[in-house]
Formats: sequence, C-alpha cells, structure tokens
Amino acid sequence: MKKRRILSAILVLSMMIGVSGCMSKNKDSDPRYTGEEGKMVEYAEKKYGQKFVAESYDGGGAYKNIQFPNTVMYPEGDKLKPFMVIKQDNKYRDGYAFRLVEPMVDERIKSIVGNEFPNFKYATFITVNLGSAEFTDNSYITKINYDDFIKKEGNEAIIEIRVFVNYGDELDKHKEAEEIHSFMQKLIDNKLVKSKMIVKACFYFVNQSNYNKINAKKCRYNHADRELSQEYNINTFNTLISQDGLNYNESVEDIEKKFND
Repeated sequence: MKKRRILSAILVLSMMIGVSGCMSKNKDSDPRYTGEEGKMVEYAEKKYGQKFVAESYDGGGAYKNIQFPNTVMYPEGDKLKPFMVIKQDNKYRDGYAFRLVEPMVDERIKSIVGNEFPNFKYATFITVNLGSAEFTDNSYITKINYDDFIKKEGNEAIIEIRVFVNYGDELDKHKEAEEIHSFMQKLIDNKLVKSKMIVKACFYFVNQSNYNKINAKKCRYNHADRELSQEYNINTFNTLISQDGLNYNESVEDIEKKFND
C-alpha cells in the first residue's frame, strides 16, 4: 500500500533524538544552556510562565528545509508534548500552541462521535507540511479560542488524527471501509472545524490483543508508521483526507480500494 504521509520537522527531530541517544538537558545543571539553546528555553518559560526542558538543539542546516537555529523541548514532567522553538530574523517563534489545542480537538471529536465507535482509539496532533519547522507567527499566551485558532492557522497547519481500529479475529475490508467512512463523514458534517484546515485521519488496523496494548495518546508524536507496524503488528492502514476540513467526498467503495493500493 502506498504511504501518503505528511511528517513535520518536530516528528523527524523527535525520532532523531531516540536514535542519536541525546540526553535531555536541565538548564540548572548543564553549561550548554548558556548558549542559544538556553535563550530559547528562557524565551518559552517567560512567554508561557512554566518550566521547559530542552531535548535537542540544531544550529541550522541539519535538516535541509530548516536553515535557522531550533530547539525541540517539552514542558517539565511531560515528555508527551514536544514542540519546537526557532530563531528567524532575530525573532523567536514556537509551536507550543499546537500542543495546547490538540486536547481540544480530541474533546471535539469525542463530543461528535460519542461511543459510536467502541473499537476505535484515537489521538490528534497538529502539524505542518513536510520539512517545515513547526511554529506559528500568531501569539497565543492567554486562553486559546479553538475556532479562532483554526481560522488563524488554517492555511499552514494540519489536523492529523491517528485512529487505531480493533478489527477482531479477521479483517473485513468492506466493513472497516464503511466504519471509517462513517467516522470521517461525521467529523466533517458536524464541523470538527468551522473554517478551512486540512483534516487527515490515519487508520491503523490491529487485532484484539495488540489493540489492548495501545495507548493512542502516547503514539501520536513519537512513532513512525514502520515503528508502529513493528510494535503493534499492524495488519494494514488507510488514510482519509479532507483538503479543507469542510467537505469529504470519498465513497465506501473508494476507501475499500485504497486498502489494496
């Protein structure tokens, strides 16, 4: 099956951290925090009024589409919220707002689908296009308004929903195509977003025993498709995309065919 994957720089960097063996650095004990990396942490802490831990730093150029200094960090005590701070044109920008809005998206999905899909586990992340640094030019310091965020970020950001599906003892592609079509259609019809933003749902099909092991929220950032396949023995997957978040036109038959692509 062809992989249609939009992977942001934050995900690439997060995976590189594990491969390279870089240690998380605490600014109170590590002299490296006296440089640009430390300034980025100080910027984030001052802006959001909380403590952050730097995970990796790149002075620019390590990733071909990011030609400026950047640091991946996370809130102290919460490694499940990695985000990027960049320095461009002598100004700091960051993508922490994406992490703050993701629970809002999860809640919006829950309010739309309720308990209608008991064999689904899902979690959302908000990202940007392939190879781009994950940050926003808009400032979100006070409480974020969900609809306002979607409107402001819709031209650049993407909502990606990772959905793990328990197919039972045997995968019935037609039945699963009907289910995921219904899930996606409900999100669009019930206005998961009220203004334009790409909505992408990636469905991973696993048996009961692997489904029981999955914590969707822990998988939303830190795994590539190949790693997910190895860890949870994913049978197959399917990706549904609304290019504007407002319309979705694929049929069940279209989706079923994609299982074999």
